[in-house]
Amino acid sequence: MSFVIGKNITITFNTNALNRPTLDIARTFMHEMIHAEMYRKLLTLSNVDGNIDRGKLDKMIKGHDYTGLEDYYIRYGKSIGEKMQHELMGAHYIGILKNFLRQVDPSISTSDAEAMAWRGLVGTYTWNIKSTSEKKRLLDAYENWAKTASTNCNN
Repeated sequence: MSFVIGKNITITFNTNALNRPTLDIARTFMHEMIHAEMYRKLLTLSNVDGNIDRGKLDKMIKGHDYTGLEDYYIRYGKSIGEKMQHELMGAHYIGILKNFLRQVDPSISTSDAEAMAWRGLVGTYTWNIKSTSEKKRLLDAYENWAKTASTNCNN
């Protein structure tokens, strides 16, 4: 989970959810890093005493080169939270997540990396418009990968 407290952007992990493949933990970390980067951009645009000022953000977001962020901010009800950020990730960050996973573990297939990238983004608009067979393929690919994936950080 990523959140803003004052001028700090914090990423925390649920320590009860770490009993899973190490590459999946790395994927979660990258997912949260993307959230943190989005919060950084929002703070850059609207920082008032270390907090995101909604009034300032409304004015500033239109005057900077964050057209994608502006689009999703407006489209999802001027939300700065997970809903808007997940929609933006589902539409624009799957490739980045896939590439990250393949760099961390070059042995993972492109198909498995794509299935992993969608974890945490199921339910977004981009996910929902996929065909039923495509969603099933991605969910099955993740489940099959997770059954044999290493939980050892050295593998």
